[in-house]
Amino acid sequence: MNVHNFAYKDKEITVTIDGKVCHSTFGKTILEIARENGIYIPTMCYLTKVLPIGSCRMCMVNVDGVDGFILSCQEKATDGAVIHTQNNALYKERQNIMKLYGVNHPLECGVCDKSGECDLQNKTTEFDIKEQNFTARDQSRPVENWGHVSYDPSLCIMCEKCVRVSTEITGDEALQVKFGGYSSSIVNVKKEKNYASLGEAAAVCPVGALVSTNFKYTSNAWELDKIPSSCPHCGGGCQMYYEVKRDKIYRVTNNYEFTSMCGAARFGFDYANQGVAKDEKAFQAAVKAFENTGSILFSSTISNEEAYILQRLKENYGYKLISHEARAYQKFMHAYSLVSGKNLYNGTLKALSQSRGIIVLGSKINDDAPIVKYHINMASKWHRARVAYLHPIEDTEIQNIVTQFIKYEAGSEEGVVALLAEALLQETELPESIRSFLDDLDIGNLSAECNVGEEELFALKQSLSKKSGFSLIVGADLYAHPRATHIAKIIALLEKYAGFNVLCIPPAGNAMGISLICELDDKIEGATVGYNVLADFTLSALGEGDLDMPAMNQQEGTLTTFDKRVVPMHVALPYGGYILNDIANALGLKATYTIDYTKELPQNKGFKCVEFDNLPDTFDLVGNENRGYVLQPISVKTDEIFEEVSEIEEFDGAIVYCCNRAEQFSPFTEKCDLPNSEAVLWGSQQFALVTKLLEGDHKAFTID
Repeated sequence: MNVHNFAYKDKEITVTIDGKVCHSTFGKTILEIARENGIYIPTMCYLTKVLPIGSCRMCMVNVDGVDGFILSCQEKATDGAVIHTQNNALYKERQNIMKLYGVNHPLECGVCDKSGECDLQNKTTEFDIKEQNFTARDQSRPVENWGHVSYDPSLCIMCEKCVRVSTEITGDEALQVKFGGYSSSIVNVKKEKNYASLGEAAAVCPVGALVSTNFKYTSNAWELDKIPSSCPHCGGGCQMYYEVKRDKIYRVTNNYEFTSMCGAARFGFDYANQGVAKDEKAFQAAVKAFENTGSILFSSTISNEEAYILQRLKENYGYKLISHEARAYQKFMHAYSLVSGKNLYNGTLKALSQSRGIIVLGSKINDDAPIVKYHINMASKWHRARVAYLHPIEDTEIQNIVTQFIKYEAGSEEGVVALLAEALLQETELPESIRSFLDDLDIGNLSAECNVGEEELFALKQSLSKKSGFSLIVGADLYAHPRATHIAKIIALLEKYAGFNVLCIPPAGNAMGISLICELDDKIEGATVGYNVLADFTLSALGEGDLDMPAMNQQEGTLTTFDKRVVPMHVALPYGGYILNDIANALGLKATYTIDYTKELPQNKGFKCVEFDNLPDTFDLVGNENRGYVLQPISVKTDEIFEEVSEIEEFDGAIVYCCNRAEQFSPFTEKCDLPNSEAVLWGSQQFALVTKLLEGDHKAFTID
């Protein structure tokens, strides 16, 4: 992911590494080309997903015609270069580096959580370090507890990986280097905040300096079975491993060299529905409930295969399928496709990370989709991307990457989108009907109603005018809007005519997969069966329904990510009860396993006929993803008919706009000493003044 000279990025070059002729492209480093060709060069500080750090010098090589050693992680390869990665001089130099690493790193491998997967341990063996020639006076370096992560400065080798990840990937910028010779250490400059994103920094630590606080001293790494899977918390479907021993998940890790995970994925894994046995009476009651129901109400936290089972049952029994968030997203994307001409948006996370200009609209992105926020941060740090954040509430957690905050009135999203389209498409050649729609907009009135100044839009346009490579991120605030379908059509104009890389972030869980697989309905009819939600008869993975169901870490299946990739999940923990497929079989469907339906997912929506066991779950040598498969976009007949922008609804009094809390896997009781069952409202001091609320007040309310 290094930043290259894009003017020559397609120029082919040939280099010879250890006698092997390697073909590549101009701008890549020697280390990158070596890895592409399976040639090993040792490193300690190098991390593929960030810019070269250059602190360890282990990656040094010799190049014919060049005196001394060359750092292969930073040096761009030149055409015709002859490179040597292994010889006696290099070996001795690397051996001395490893001896220096051991000066301040105590040999505590027997009690260190990193033992068995420690780069320092492995390299010490690789370079035959049997004795220590250097010493330094011991210093008092107490372990620091930073919440989710603990730091032991006595084990730190100052590779700076954690600092780079905190800066370039997660964007929390919590970690910095405190220089002081042998007293140097990593400091947390934001100790007052318990950043779960520091788990990403701990993941890349090559030694035991940064570790998960809850995992410390619980298990040796080699005792744990690594089960590959995909995170079900949001639409990211991020690559992950459940690390399990004796039917217990001890931690969640990932292929940190290439991928990242948010705090919820890394720490929010303790939700399995355990201790469940098959209850025949409850099962028969469930089957009877399905036979007599008119509607099935379900959440977005289900697999593609479970969604397909529900669709098959709908076709056989005429059920109404109700999943409110997925339905809102489905309607939005249908309207979007009428303009774009494809059933899927065009955007990808990779293109987002390479963007020079980014607009975020209708999403508290730091909480709604942290992985998307990470890629916005990458664009900011690597390409100096201009980032415009449009939302009714300013988010202090992303102030460090936002270059322009535009605050609009809650509910005015249709007007805001229309203003954006008019501003960004002014010089674009458009069909007459679309140009007429934009020209007829009352810009002054819309600007006043939305509380978005025309000068703000002009500044936004100017900030993007000298850039190339734009991305637009839209989120869940738009999907539930009364005018969501019209908003979708206007946004699609920016993909089709302005070339924006657009990502329409699904509102929750597997909402994208459900919206593609199921024919969803808007209204509930008759008695209702609920899956993980409240209904007359509920199937629950939380152990609180009429019939237990497995949690997402207890089942096999696939998810659809907002990168439009179908990725596999695997069973991490056993489940002893009945599953949805058992009920479906009792109702006439025939499948031995739920994953038998993987190959039957609808190809007319972009899925492929692939057996579950044939889905890959790997990355290549340079980090290109080969998990699952990418959905194929399906052409859709277009209908570019636009309506007048409706008047903006006025709200009286204070508005509770966003109720989601960062780190949603953490109980509210952490800070307020309230029982889990009691709902709490978090708000700003300004909100408290408007509503005349005091901290600790108890209020009752009704919903019309």
